[in-house]
Amino acid sequence: MGSGAKEDCLICLDRRADVNISVQANASPSATRFIRRLRLAYTFLPALVLLAGLSPGCSPASVQLYSTTFPALGTLVRLTLEVPDSITARHWVNQVSTELTRIGYEFWEGEPNGALGRLNRERWTDSQELISLIQRAFEVTDLTDGAFDIRIGELMHSYGFVNIWSRPQPLDSLDLLIRAAQTLRFEPQAGGYRLTGSDATLTLGGIAKGYAVDQCVRLLQQLGCRSGIVNAGGDLRVWGRPETEPWLIGVEDPETHELLAALALNEGGCATSGSYRNRYLANGDTIHHLIEPRSGLPAKGKMSVTVTAPSCELADALATGMFIMPLHAALALADSLQGVGLLVLSNEPALHQDDDMARLRSAAGE
Repeated sequence: MGSGAKEDCLICLDRRADVNISVQANASPSATRFIRRLRLAYTFLPALVLLAGLSPGCSPASVQLYSTTFPALGTLVRLTLEVPDSITARHWVNQVSTELTRIGYEFWEGEPNGALGRLNRERWTDSQELISLIQRAFEVTDLTDGAFDIRIGELMHSYGFVNIWSRPQPLDSLDLLIRAAQTLRFEPQAGGYRLTGSDATLTLGGIAKGYAVDQCVRLLQQLGCRSGIVNAGGDLRVWGRPETEPWLIGVEDPETHELLAALALNEGGCATSGSYRNRYLANGDTIHHLIEPRSGLPAKGKMSVTVTAPSCELADALATGMFIMPLHAALALADSLQGVGLLVLSNEPALHQDDDMARLRSAAGE
């Protein structure tokens, strides 16, 4: 180690919920080739998983990481943090858990007393945090030519993705819900913002989790955490690693649960949307949660879409929108956005990617 020779270091994640991570040096022949022979270790964290930290010349004494998993936001959240000691780590984890609970309460439409629930019911809000998030969501709506649209709250409810006792409505009812969503407006009024134009409601399910991840990263940085990963059920953000020592992130094949692709990330967000996660069968048809706003029907043609972006919030929203967009339009959009990478697994199955994603995969040794 002390000779300065370049060595691969594999970060091994224990399956238990609350453990310190050990760092093993001299992974042979290399960390990248090693993990290609492994099944994904964390199938309970869908789509995206930390595979390894590539750290030339590192030693157990020079890298102290802490990892824990706990439920939040309707999924499992995994934190992997560079920490000075276990007491500090537990304090940081408690702070993050509290913040996730707050965001889940405020921005889930199924919580009637949260900021979003009150807006949908009372049609007005003065919550600046909520207003800002909604405005950024509408910016993604414009980017994706309407494929990402938070105005489909009633459509999501009709399919049972807010209330589990609901089931798909007749097509004529869907038409009414679509028209209501398309005419809904979010406009400034009386010191806040009001919903006007129809009785449709908003859903932040395609962006709030990414926002929550970003907020937790900001909190951890303020607390003094220099590097780590916040992974909320496959929506994650990494920070604090130099160019020569990226985090290695795995994308899961939804059919085989094998490693589909590996990405090398130093900073930024990554999110995956897939038709294989939140779904059920109704009258022989598969109903999943990625609803095409114009038709009111589940989007077709893709199994999963993974997006990398400067923030997890943007990656989260773009992954939803790009899943719904035509493949050629999604690839063109990714190429036009600085710092955005796109990996699409279509139904054939076939992999499609833009140049940024190709670079991230190449950096991971693919």
